[in-house]
Amino acid sequence: MSAWLTRSVFRFVEAKRLCRVLWFDPTIGAYSIDLDNSKALPEFLGIDEIEYLNSNGLTEAGHDPFASPPVETSISIKSREKRAERWAIVRPLTLQVPAIFIPKLRGPLITNRSTETGTPPRDIYRDLRRFWQRGMTEQAITPEYGNCGAPGERRVAGLRPLGRPGFEPTFIVTPEDEALFQRVIKKEYESNPRCTITAAYETLLLDHFTRRVADRAAGTKPAVVDPHPSYKQFYDTLRRNNDHYFLRIRREGRANVEKDSRAILGSSTSQTLGPGYRFEIDATIANFRLRSRKSRRTVGRPVVYFVVDVFSGLIVGMYVGLEFASWPGAMQALANVVCNKVEFCRRYGISITEDEWPGGFLPEVILGDGGEVAGPMIDLLLTRFNVISETAEPGRGDKKGNVEKRFDMVPVKIVPFVEGWVNPEAKSPVPKHKRDGEYDLDGFTKAMIQSVIYFNNSHQLINLNGRPPDMIADGVPAIPLEMFNWGIRNRSGQLRHFDYDDVRLSLLRVVEGRVTESGFEVLGLRYTCDRKFRGRMFEKARQTGVWKERFSVEETFVDEVYWHASGAHGELIPCKLTPAYADYKGMTRYEVNMLAAQAKGIERAHKRRDLDGRLALVERLRDIREEQRHAATMLPDMSIAERDRDARENRKAEKNNDDRLKKSMPTAPVELTPLGVPVNRYALPALSKLRRKE
Repeated sequence: MSAWLTRSVFRFVEAKRLCRVLWFDPTIGAYSIDLDNSKALPEFLGIDEIEYLNSNGLTEAGHDPFASPPVETSISIKSREKRAERWAIVRPLTLQVPAIFIPKLRGPLITNRSTETGTPPRDIYRDLRRFWQRGMTEQAITPEYGNCGAPGERRVAGLRPLGRPGFEPTFIVTPEDEALFQRVIKKEYESNPRCTITAAYETLLLDHFTRRVADRAAGTKPAVVDPHPSYKQFYDTLRRNNDHYFLRIRREGRANVEKDSRAILGSSTSQTLGPGYRFEIDATIANFRLRSRKSRRTVGRPVVYFVVDVFSGLIVGMYVGLEFASWPGAMQALANVVCNKVEFCRRYGISITEDEWPGGFLPEVILGDGGEVAGPMIDLLLTRFNVISETAEPGRGDKKGNVEKRFDMVPVKIVPFVEGWVNPEAKSPVPKHKRDGEYDLDGFTKAMIQSVIYFNNSHQLINLNGRPPDMIADGVPAIPLEMFNWGIRNRSGQLRHFDYDDVRLSLLRVVEGRVTESGFEVLGLRYTCDRKFRGRMFEKARQTGVWKERFSVEETFVDEVYWHASGAHGELIPCKLTPAYADYKGMTRYEVNMLAAQAKGIERAHKRRDLDGRLALVERLRDIREEQRHAATMLPDMSIAERDRDARENRKAEKNNDDRLKKSMPTAPVELTPLGVPVNRYALPALSKLRRKE
């Protein structure tokens, strides 16, 4: 009797039905519901019936199929909102027990609730049934949108094609076409182990989807027609209609497959307490066109990030990149706040002292836009560095007035010295030679650093309101660095210093990469690290297959990534580009992606030419095969033993015969075109004409 607890699951042995106990009274009986019936309703079992079932072994404890509900974070916001609406409707009914289980009382209760909420009774019955069957919790009535759309069932194309539109006219595969594909697969691919899927696909196109076009050399040649089936459509048919294991057995033989492929089981200022308390971060697209580091090609306009101390107006961090305003760019700017500015400037050939540009600290509060400081990655600032993030309202640039104003002050200093400046208010078109950028990303960054140093150390903020009276009394000018140093002495005290590498590595974007035989494959590039960290991972990948690892990547240069080694106690192992990818050293992630897109464009542009050429090659090879077969039929018949007899002597005779044929081939003499008398159009003038006349 004690096993019949509310929410427990039992099983009828003979009927093989799973049921859940909804309500139990040891003196009366229990209400239960069938878990496998989509139209089930509560059923009553009297106490005598329960005792009879238990004593005769007709029931036993069952496994609850809904014991492991989905993780709450994996449920979409839309599903949670819909669940809350449904729960508000059915919750009062779930509290009316056992009345809600009695058929005569359940109908009026649901009807009254339907009248109160305007919800159809069938929806209330559905949600109550899910509530009872799936564990009697609020999460039990979560909508299952993932089961919509017949998952796992094959889609049938109608008048409109399936899938994403391609770059070529779309071919709709009919059942007749699929049968044709299967015949080609059986004839060409299945019966010939040397035939690849690509070769079978080309045979299909050549035999059924080509037309003859004129050719100057061959007379005519095949050209594929539009629309024609794509390789993916052909491959999907092969994969869907053929078992891969048995297909390999038919191609390679059972012995080979079992040997190689068997299974192996095993005011912002008033809100601050002083310097370093509140920072503002924002990005803008600079009005300058840049060129590539490798060529004169234009790469567009850069994105400039500034991090500004609210109390003093000091630019404490900056970043210039080519990715759009987002968390990766903000991460670089925040890391720049902590870095050693002397070393940072030295990389660009600029010499400063530590007093000219303070660094090495983080604020207590940072204010930015939703794209930069409203996401899961920003939680690292709070949990690891105790930095509170605040989000400005959309369209309210005045909420970040300090950093917004810096975009009007700093980049404008560069305008007279840079070609490629884009005037947003220009009414007449800019001459073409003025549109080309002279600066690459490094040169523009260097110019921006010089401008920031000037602004922090020399630029006086005119008409600055809200300055503390004691600052004015001390005669401190409205220069950002002077106000910052005064605030350190008189207001906030000590800044919160952090290690640069710790901050930078913590804020890097984490991606999944693969361990391959040629190195760590991360975002399309290959990396390697010291042998003592990686061991023989690359050799293992070649022997047993690739697997995934986690890496932290920078959004600027692609020279290094950081491997999350499982045995390194949380340490990030730096990995450098392999020698095969050394040409990418010094490039940014944007430049690498641009080159990849350019390579894809070239490949797409010549795809049709390659396909036509391959089909022409297949046709020529087939013709040669027929010629050779015909030539072989003209020779006298010989048995297999006669063909293989004296093979070495036959080889010598064939070689001598081949040498005689090559010597007897007539060679046409090369006609040389006689050269005329050369005309010396570049003769130097007489020496007397070159002398200066006195």
